[in-house]
Amino acid sequence: MSPFAVVVTVASVLVPIYGFRLGPRVDGRIVGGQNADIADYPYQLSLQYYGGHFCGASIIAQSVALTAAHCTDAYSSNLKVRAGSGVTNFGGEVVDVAQINQHPNYNRFNIDYDVSVLKLAKSLSYRSVNIQPLGQEVSVGALAVVTGWGALSEGGSRPYQLQKVEVAYVRQSDCSKAYGGDLTDRMTCYRSSGKDACQGDSGGPLVYADNQVGIVSWGYGCARPDYPGVYAKVADSDINNYILYSSQARLGTFRHVLVVCFDALSIDEGLISTNTFIERTFVLTPQGDGRIVGGENADIADYSYQLSLQYKGRHICGASIIGQNVALTAAHCTAQTSNSLKVRSGSSYTTYRGVLVQVSVIKQHVSYNPTTVDYDVSVLKLASPLPLQSVIPLQPIGEEVPIGAMAVITGWGATKEDGYASSQLQKVEVAHVSDAQCKKVYGTITSRMTCFAFAGKDSCQGDSGGPLVHAGKQVGIVSWGYGCARPQYPGVYAKISDSGIYNHIVQNMVYG
Repeated sequence: MSPFAVVVTVASVLVPIYGFRLGPRVDGRIVGGQNADIADYPYQLSLQYYGGHFCGASIIAQSVALTAAHCTDAYSSNLKVRAGSGVTNFGGEVVDVAQINQHPNYNRFNIDYDVSVLKLAKSLSYRSVNIQPLGQEVSVGALAVVTGWGALSEGGSRPYQLQKVEVAYVRQSDCSKAYGGDLTDRMTCYRSSGKDACQGDSGGPLVYADNQVGIVSWGYGCARPDYPGVYAKVADSDINNYILYSSQARLGTFRHVLVVCFDALSIDEGLISTNTFIERTFVLTPQGDGRIVGGENADIADYSYQLSLQYKGRHICGASIIGQNVALTAAHCTAQTSNSLKVRSGSSYTTYRGVLVQVSVIKQHVSYNPTTVDYDVSVLKLASPLPLQSVIPLQPIGEEVPIGAMAVITGWGATKEDGYASSQLQKVEVAHVSDAQCKKVYGTITSRMTCFAFAGKDSCQGDSGGPLVHAGKQVGIVSWGYGCARPQYPGVYAKISDSGIYNHIVQNMVYG
């Protein structure tokens, strides 16, 4: 099996070969499709090498395109996209690809993690396509649209005009019957009788309900009975997070950061695939020392405001007690309904001791943006009160932490990048970094964010949503960053003293 599964029949044996799909198929356009007008699919791009179309792509932001990793794996430069044209050789405009961000886990042998984000040299004015939200599923049998300039039949010629075709979603279990172990969670399958994507459609968009739900990836032949087309699944956490973060990142191939990490030996794969706020981390180069990356064991008695936010008995994020029946966490931690979530209070451990309290109401900031991770705050109403003496005061609006001042992070996050979660509560001190310095690194820091760093010390996976405390006040909520404790990359926190964050918290404490 291979990207865009080149399948050659030799003595009745299917032999996958890298590149494109071969074999007998005689009917249809885009195999079973019809001519399409670019005005109806303005997000469609032709990815080109020295003027020749070889893959599809889509506009997901003014200067950002999305395609398959197998389309970019052999290239480091000289790629362009043609936008705004229903044909590949003239019309519209041609723009250079300035940067290729290929998923670091892309596997050319099983075509897993088949996604690349392309930064364009200039902005496009054509309408982009929305990315399917993290964890959102398509109903079995629902019809989605594939567009592209792929071969009109298996092994056949390519069309002059943009093509479109509707294909139906196939449940994963049925697709696995065809492909077996080749299929992973990062893949999704679609087919309709005599209709499919084919050679040259690779990297192009699969769109359902105005959201791009897939990237044309691979398959056996084109529109073959019993062999659906396979697409990179945009709603999968690894794919979705990589797209969203790479779309805004300015510094190379960023690995996504809103990661929630369990002990790798005990993680439940089903839990990952069905819950939107649990994400695999694919950051590399593990940091060698420390806990909470550079920290040490902590006693809950010294940090009684610390909470473990849990889903079905598993720690997923940190949180803090800000009122007797009110907790504070990050918006990216609260994708699930409130009846699924509980907090553990009064324990240095996530699995026992202390008390478990049901979350009754989630008040996520209405302006929370999962793409930019802006307004990353949620207020949790608890079903029963917690000790008043455990409440952590909030930093007032407009109050600033001096540059270089130390603050304390606590949590049960991974003890190193891509490492195990800690069983014991951890603590570490980090220093406030100026916004100007942080912007030099990330470029996309907003006034609702604040940065802290210290050599070899940081918050990491599983610390998300937890408290950052300075001078007895909570000044931040663990939000995001590039890896964990990497040189030159501070941790980014939701800034409590920003009016947009602070007012949301206070209003929902009092009136929510």
